[in-house]
Amino acid sequence: STAKVPPPLALASSIPAERNRNFSIIAHVDHGKSTLCDKLLKACGVIPEDAREQYLDGLEVERSRGITVKSTTCSMIYRSEKDGQDYLMNLIDTPGHVDFSYEVSRSLMACQGAVLLVDAVQGVQAQTVSTFHQAFYANLEVLCALSKVDLEHAQKNEVKEQLLGLTAVPKDEILEVSGKTGEGVPALLEAIVAKVPPPTGSLDAPFKSLLFDARFDNARGVVLLIAIRDGELKKGEKVYCSYSQRSYGVHEMGILHPDPKPLDVLRSGQIGYITVGAKDIRSFRVGETVFADGAQKTGEAFPGFRAAQPMVYAGIFPEYVGDGEKLEVAMQRLLLTDASVESRRDISPVLGSGFRCGFLGLLHLDVFRQRLMSEFGVEVLATSPTVPYRLEMNDGKVVVVEHAGDFPSPPLMPPKRVEEPLVMATVVLPREMVPSVQMLCMERRGGGEAV
Repeated sequence: STAKVPPPLALASSIPAERNRNFSIIAHVDHGKSTLCDKLLKACGVIPEDAREQYLDGLEVERSRGITVKSTTCSMIYRSEKDGQDYLMNLIDTPGHVDFSYEVSRSLMACQGAVLLVDAVQGVQAQTVSTFHQAFYANLEVLCALSKVDLEHAQKNEVKEQLLGLTAVPKDEILEVSGKTGEGVPALLEAIVAKVPPPTGSLDAPFKSLLFDARFDNARGVVLLIAIRDGELKKGEKVYCSYSQRSYGVHEMGILHPDPKPLDVLRSGQIGYITVGAKDIRSFRVGETVFADGAQKTGEAFPGFRAAQPMVYAGIFPEYVGDGEKLEVAMQRLLLTDASVESRRDISPVLGSGFRCGFLGLLHLDVFRQRLMSEFGVEVLATSPTVPYRLEMNDGKVVVVEHAGDFPSPPLMPPKRVEEPLVMATVVLPREMVPSVQMLCMERRGGGEAV
């Protein structure tokens, strides 16, 4: 029962939706997100002061590389110093590298606000611009903050000018924080309470939620992470998943603190998890709508997430031929947690049976391969990454070629036309660097549309 949940989590079910704050921290890679998250968790009593660094980075690949590759959710109770009220803060820590931008876009769909963090030494960088635009087009309240302000070479004024130009947020509203010393963290928490709007939704409406992430747990089976728009859900009730069009009984529910903490009820505005006793991960798709059973007949589903666009393709094959079935199981479970990977069966005359996968970049490919080994114990071989080419044959037929060996070689069937992928990119840079960048683009067969 709820009474068994240790305080302050016992308060989570009783805090009204107007005192919920769902927000993400977004930034360029290595701008101090994970370190700041540690301080936020300590300030709210989630973890002790002597907890390990980068606490939310739970994957082995994250700790070994020192980067975040998977968005992580944590709910915390914060008592405001201004009004003395308790607030349920649902924090989502996001990756900063461009190869994991799909994680950011999914996380933002579950939030009403975002903290745009910028290194006071490095200043605005590529993913600062990219993640800001994602938050802006998602219609989120964006709070700007400088990180690492305790460093000797911090350029606070110059970086605030850059942020003003990017976001139009006045310089006096840009916060200054340090994940190392804790400077500015109380002010940031109060700003989140004051400026991030509470989630919209009705407690009286039938239960409806967005499935924004999922993972597989050996004990619990498939764990669904949901952002609840309307209504409430109690243990033992049934839910309907729009993708599989099936109903499931809820076995367990709760919030992440950051480990799963069971509760008896989840309500409108909260972010939590549910388990439904399912073992087959193919029955669920990130971006689908989870209704109360029966409510799907009158409710309208969420539009879902825009599909990711792979940039490079590579073959993934087991290093040992006998590991084919083990690789298939590992791929299914890993694809549940990384919906940006495109995958299909592939057979190589040399390497045997495996998968042809599309990734968002070379780092994404390398991390995926490392996760197969560290999380599932499957050693794999990855073929050299390639991009797809589109061929128009003489008979008018259009063929997509991903393997170099599949390219028709003259004089058998020379294609009439060969098309390669192109990128339409917007480059943001200081005026004095324009000529050099234009020259670089031309050297790489790039053409300018407008300046």
